[in-house]
Amino acid sequence: MCTIMESTRNEAREEVLRTISDEVLGIDSFEPAGIPSAGFRTVSVRELRRALDAAYEAGLFVGRAAGYSPF
Repeated sequence: MCTIMESTRNEAREEVLRTISDEVLGIDSFEPAGIPSAGFRTVSVRELRRALDAAYEAGLFVGRAAGYSPF
């Protein structure tokens, strides 16, 4: 059973991932495109690094906002 809080958290998480994938990788949807080859992209190592950095920073931001401190 999914609570309202979990649903909101999942929606926010998906929005962050969609934003990163669109802005950094140029991928505007996670939905299948109908043809198998349309679901694959060539991504440079530099773009991948930028996407991973953005996701990491987003995680740090959310952790800080929640009051989490690893130190």
